[in-house]
Amino acid sequence: MKLDFRPYLRRPVILTTFVVFLASLVLVRLGLWQVSRYYQRQQFNDHYLEQTNAEMLDLDAINSDSLDLSGMEYRKVTFRAMPIPGESIVRINQYFQSELGYSLITPYLLRSGSIVFVDRGWIPSSGNETPDDWDVYNQNGVQQIIGLVRIPITVNEPNIDRFWVDFDYSKMQARTDKKVLPIFIQQFPAQGEDTIPPIPQILKVEISEGPHAGYALQWFTFAIILLAGYPFYLRAIK
Repeated sequence: MKLDFRPYLRRPVILTTFVVFLASLVLVRLGLWQVSRYYQRQQFNDHYLEQTNAEMLDLDAINSDSLDLSGMEYRKVTFRAMPIPGESIVRINQYFQSELGYSLITPYLLRSGSIVFVDRGWIPSSGNETPDDWDVYNQNGVQQIIGLVRIPITVNEPNIDRFWVDFDYSKMQARTDKKVLPIFIQQFPAQGEDTIPPIPQILKVEISEGPHAGYALQWFTFAIILLAGYPFYLRAIK
């Protein structure tokens, strides 16, 4: 029996075949992307649980200048340090109970001579329009700080003087000639002081596998249906 391929060589069929295989490749790629996201989420969960369950790190008891802190995000830390007056900055567009405000960021001088920035919490934007207004939040003397290690990000948007979009290590270091630790500290709330600005914000992290495994199965299923069903389409047009 001689096979007749002429019905499959028509331009509409060739174009449809190309589109089907291209769509299948896109669907498989989307599935693989979701698998990658799934494993990234697992790695984040493992890292977060490892750090939050670790013993509290005392920066006064270690050489923080030589210790690699970049891999310790979410680790609980404590230290005693001197705030640097008049050098606070704010992170804009922060909300507390639906009220617009800032996060007040203050640099602290460690015993080692290095600087660490501390996110002390939320302050209202009303009444804090200029850096001079933040002086009411100044602290005197050595302070005991307890909080979480957080890692700065690279911000493409320019910070305006002391009004920042977010933490950027290069901009943090540019504010002083002293060494700045490549982290910042998100301070924990002090009991009984959660209604007086600056109000420390509690970090809420959801530990779950997320929807990525389900999405991956969905995209792979669509690809299989498309490829498995296409031969029936070719048979119908013969």
